[in-house]
Amino acid sequence: MAATKLTDEKRELVESVVARIPRMRSQLGINQTELANRLCLSRQTISSIERGVYLPPWDLFLAISLFFFVNLHEENGYTKEMDEIRRFLKVESGTGRYRRKKQEAKNKAEK
Repeated sequence: MAATKLTDEKRELVESVVARIPRMRSQLGINQTELANRLCLSRQTISSIERGVYLPPWDLFLAISLFFFVNLHEENGYTKEMDEIRRFLKVESGTGRYRRKKQEAKNKAEK
């Protein structure tokens, strides 16, 4: 299965978050090896991502983001990026449509 190409909008988001990985690691007090172990990656992969040699595919980006944002999200002001990730996830999974339809059905039943 071939990896899908990132849209320009996604690429911007990935680059923005990836550029902060060293600082976020530092805030959590972990090194590249510890981060790699927690994400089931090699230290070399983390190093390549941090140096900008390797731009992670969307699914790996989401895993990295979730790891950091669960730990650092609100206290460090990463809400904008989290909102963007949520927006992409809603569009890709169709949950936004599902929730709207569910709410419409509920409203109809209440009338």
